[in-house]
Amino acid sequence: MEVNKNSIIELIADDNLEDAAEALIALAKKYNQDLHDTAVHQRGRIRSLEKQMENGTISADQSIRTRNQIRSALSKIVKRQVKDDWSSSPLTSNDKRIILFMTANPRELDVLRLGEEIRKVEDGFRSSTLRDRFQFVPKTAVRLTTMTLEMQSLEPEIIHFSGHGAGAEGISLENDVGEEILFPNDGLSRLFKLARTYVKCVILNACYSQEQAEVISQHGIYVVGMNDAIEDDASIKFSVGFYQSIGEGKNYRDAFEMGMIHIASSLEEADKPELWKDGSKIA
Repeated sequence: MEVNKNSIIELIADDNLEDAAEALIALAKKYNQDLHDTAVHQRGRIRSLEKQMENGTISADQSIRTRNQIRSALSKIVKRQVKDDWSSSPLTSNDKRIILFMTANPRELDVLRLGEEIRKVEDGFRSSTLRDRFQFVPKTAVRLTTMTLEMQSLEPEIIHFSGHGAGAEGISLENDVGEEILFPNDGLSRLFKLARTYVKCVILNACYSQEQAEVISQHGIYVVGMNDAIEDDASIKFSVGFYQSIGEGKNYRDAFEMGMIHIASSLEEADKPELWKDGSKIA
């Protein structure tokens, strides 16, 4: 999608303020360094506000007022300083936000409906407003070498793992012949410590993945984990709701809440997903 004055104005009107700031940064980088610095400052204000909201250090009324101030500031900047003929090229694959969607189902464990989950999430993305801003990369029958290679090669913003969790022992991956091999928490911590500069969110759609969520989140990453066994239907519904929200430009916390809304009717499963950040459960 081409980035220009009108496209940024549309993002602001849709309340996608961080996306608007990112687009303004990309455009200003090409034409005006002073404007670029101003846009970076506004993006920092947006992220600071989100942090305050997560920590509960700002009231709802104040957060609304601050967000309105940021929206007004961005609108004025764009209307007054961005020229009508400024534009940047459409997003390339290197510019897109990458989602690495990995699954593993070792042959000796219960069969999960992982293909159905991938298909429903992909179908949802194809109809989302911001579909052109994402690159969805599915990988099945994941081995440890697959996970580490794809992460280093793609540097994804979002990593999704669907499969079997093993509580304190880690998560279940596959070996070369499809049998279970456990990836322990210490290894996960080391991996995501290295990846923390580009990974912003991890979804562990696996039973008993609460401990892994806590460990990974200690590196400043949003992580969704499950505090118990969760049924296939509920885990798929959560994924659909989460990525529906991401595809509409919402932040990770809002996407988590949309996932929870999608499983609200599954009463026995409705309290199993948890959202973690900085080693603490935040939702």
